[in-house]
Amino acid sequence: MNKTTSTARIYFTQNRRSFSVPFKKGQTVLDTALTQGHQLDFKCKKGTCGKCQIQVLKDEVGLTPANEAEQKRLSSKVHSGYRLSCQARMV
Repeated sequence: MNKTTSTARIYFTQNRRSFSVPFKKGQTVLDTALTQGHQLDFKCKKGTCGKCQIQVLKDEVGLTPANEAEQKRLSSKVHSGYRLSCQARMV
């Protein structure tokens, strides 16, 4: 990571809309986005419905590796930067 954690951000898209959120250690991308007032689509917050799917464009923070729920829901899309925003945590 090139930036300090106080200025680092994650840039992503969902449903053809672009977003960025600041680093919040241990928080999910979804929770951070909602706290910032972003209107992301989501439903279950458990990683089962897939409605909160995003595509990470640039990660200046560092996210946890895709977990089992993401691997199951997204399959090979994980390798193209897709994540479930309710499961992707900032480290």
